[in-house]
Amino acid sequence: MSDKVVGVDGCRAGWFAIWHQKHETGFDVYESISDLWRDHQDARQILIDIPIGLTNDCVRMLDSDIRSLLGHRSSSVFPVPSRDAVYASDYESACLINDDLFGKKLSKQSWNICDKIRDVDRFLGSNSIAIGTLGESHPELVFTLLAGRPLSMSKKTAEGIAERLDILCQYDLTIRDVYMKAEGEFPRKILARDDIVDALALTVTGANSSIVGTDHQRGVGDIPIRLHIPAEECLLFSSTFI
Repeated sequence: MSDKVVGVDGCRAGWFAIWHQKHETGFDVYESISDLWRDHQDARQILIDIPIGLTNDCVRMLDSDIRSLLGHRSSSVFPVPSRDAVYASDYESACLINDDLFGKKLSKQSWNICDKIRDVDRFLGSNSIAIGTLGESHPELVFTLLAGRPLSMSKKTAEGIAERLDILCQYDLTIRDVYMKAEGEFPRKILARDDIVDALALTVTGANSSIVGTDHQRGVGDIPIRLHIPAEECLLFSSTFI
């Protein structure tokens, strides 16, 4: 079995991925999930910060569980739209559809990530073999579980970035080097600093994760709704840049 793990976060240019395999770490930006899969279908685990498994009959129960664990940082979890709303042609139509199905309209924040939700949902709808490899995770929850508390500072601030890197460096001292290399390689208009730390968090989680939510709901197309979180002890990895 492959030992490659990949952490993925959405960015302005598409998707930012950090992978680790056999003491080597690399990263790149991909326009689509199909492009990312082309390069990493050999991975044991790919964790991504996007909802996987969309519903129309009722809201996803998993999301309220995540919010309850995040405490005062629960606002980082956007309400997941209904599947039909995700595929709406515009924001106004999506609001009407979601209100009809779930009894509430969409926030602008939720609508703004619908293109990325569609990208993953379409991909999994036509690539069922990837369902066992591509998993949903939530970076802010990962940081909360690793720290044992909700974090005090926003990831949009320099202090918040430093706080998150300090947490990850407890599991691998080379993580700060990975962050600095990625930050230096891509301009901010392509990749934000918090995209890097979120992808790093999911790479660490992918090395040793537990799954929750497997017995509760399944999305349209029989896609399981489940979340990957850090196991009790995340595996350390020693990185050498590719």
